[in-house]
Amino acid sequence: MPNKFSVLVLFFTLVGCLQSNVNKILSPNLEVQFDKAITLKQAKAFTKFWQENGFVGKKQQVIKIQKEKSNFLICLIPTQTEKKHVLTFEEKLAIKPLQSGLANTVFGGVDVYLAYTDDHFQNPILILP
Repeated sequence: MPNKFSVLVLFFTLVGCLQSNVNKILSPNLEVQFDKAITLKQAKAFTKFWQENGFVGKKQQVIKIQKEKSNFLICLIPTQTEKKHVLTFEEKLAIKPLQSGLANTVFGGVDVYLAYTDDHFQNPILILP
């Protein structure tokens, strides 16, 4: 039979694992995760911007917003098709107005970058221009 100390250690370990430094906004087909450096107001404004500009599709999308030094990084998990796709010149040109719109509308003029990351938002695979 396990002693009380072992049970308490196991309990607090499990509780610690369940706690996260990431907050979430859930809406149909969109989950926006954000850390402590992002305000709830910014996260809500981002969610609204993403929805109103037609970026929410038919499949569930998970996005993470994080603060990186003096700018914001919008982390996207690419689909298998997107992982293989090489951006055309026209697609790269279309990203600039999106980043500017986010910077001016959501983040008070601070630079915004989009990045493809792994499934856990750990490693940027590609930071879009």
